[in-house]
Amino acid sequence: MTVHTSHSVNATPSSYLRTERACLERLLPGLDSELEELGFDRLERTDGLGIGVVKKYGGVGLCIPKTYGGIGATPLECAQVQRAIGSRSPAAAVATAMHHFTVATLVELASRDAGLDWLLLEAIARNHLYVASGFAEGEPNGKILRPSMVLERSAGGFLVTGVKRPCSLSKSMDLMSVSVVVPGEGGPEDDRLAVALIAARSPGITVGPYWANNILAAAETGTVRFDRVAVDPKMLSYSGHPNSLDHIQTRGLIWFQLLISASYLGVASALAERVVRSGRASHSDMAQLGVDLEGSMATLGGIALVLESGESSSAALAQSLFARYSIQRSIDRATALAFELGGGRDFACSGEASYLVAAARGLNFHPPSRPAMAAPLGAYLEGHGLYEI
Repeated sequence: MTVHTSHSVNATPSSYLRTERACLERLLPGLDSELEELGFDRLERTDGLGIGVVKKYGGVGLCIPKTYGGIGATPLECAQVQRAIGSRSPAAAVATAMHHFTVATLVELASRDAGLDWLLLEAIARNHLYVASGFAEGEPNGKILRPSMVLERSAGGFLVTGVKRPCSLSKSMDLMSVSVVVPGEGGPEDDRLAVALIAARSPGITVGPYWANNILAAAETGTVRFDRVAVDPKMLSYSGHPNSLDHIQTRGLIWFQLLISASYLGVASALAERVVRSGRASHSDMAQLGVDLEGSMATLGGIALVLESGESSSAALAQSLFARYSIQRSIDRATALAFELGGGRDFACSGEASYLVAAARGLNFHPPSRPAMAAPLGAYLEGHGLYEI
């Protein structure tokens, strides 16, 4: 894929996204400059360089506490970093958001359990390891907390069989996390949901194609198959029962709404930045872009505060979902306006704007989707608990 960039958008220097890029520079010095220097085409083509560059600068440790050798970014800083990266490389932001979500879940597990989770976090931070997410299997009408992976007991521990698609980071992953149900010895009532961490090159794992669209192709979204892949029992981190939301699952889902929303907000912000830098838009039009995009960033700040507080209630999860779906609509409005304000010449002479419009819509497709959650959230507003995620 070749994306030709119009030079007309460089008419006026802009300080747009200065807060987010300053945060990125403070936590990962030099990363933003290299992403800018590489340019959109080299980052977003099928073999784009963004994922590797983030790894080079130690970005894999963003959500890992300093205690475990990570960067120790706060939830708000994580959102700011993802927005900044998304404005440079949409594919890298989306792919790394999946890694950060997985790692943040491991951090939550480590905070509740004195097991091996902290050793895993240290290894991820020290060795700059990417962890691909296998929590949401992406099956039609599937539920995030009901894994499609099948776990069976073996002499040495467990064996996992199943398919994860779509799966970002399928080419660059060093580890793969999958959600599994560990059968209870006393029957289904004793079943436990667990996260299994598996080396990406383990026997029985194969990676195949999935993504046929040029948009976000550099996120390395593929199909990962497991054929009786061995899992060491020590590499299982237990959560709650598969039919109920517990503290870890709830916190993980809130983290996901924060990280994925911030990443796509960065994509939309890249399009808005083109408008701001062009010098052709009125203050009124730019203010409308700010209402949608900066208002969305303020909303993410609210989710970040929930995460910092340690809250894991059904109400907190519901609010994070309401926030995410509100951000989706704001992104749709802002990208439509920015695309219009860019003008026909920008559309005719550059594929970048069209790419950004299409890529920004990707937030709508990540689980749990708005249509899938309409009934549960409606019932929640009537006073019922949040269910069926």
